[in-house]
Amino acid sequence: MLDLQVDFPGMPRLYGLLLTHEEQFIAFEIDTDSTHRYVESVSQWTDVSTHQDYTPRKRGSGKGFAAIALQVRRELLCDLYVQMS
Repeated sequence: MLDLQVDFPGMPRLYGLLLTHEEQFIAFEIDTDSTHRYVESVSQWTDVSTHQDYTPRKRGSGKGFAAIALQVRRELLCDLYVQMS
């Protein structure tokens, strides 16, 4: 989960951006009951990978958001595999 917004006025109860195990970026909007236990509808579940910033170096601002997210994911998985060995 890269971004999760909960109960923001005028929006579905849950929306945000996630990174899948296939390294796809998915924008989602999900309406749930007030406790967030039951899904009522999914109004968006869209692959937005092509719209992400994969730039490895940006002058004045460093790496793009997608490049950072993928790097962190890969490092976490690498650490997990090392701990399991």
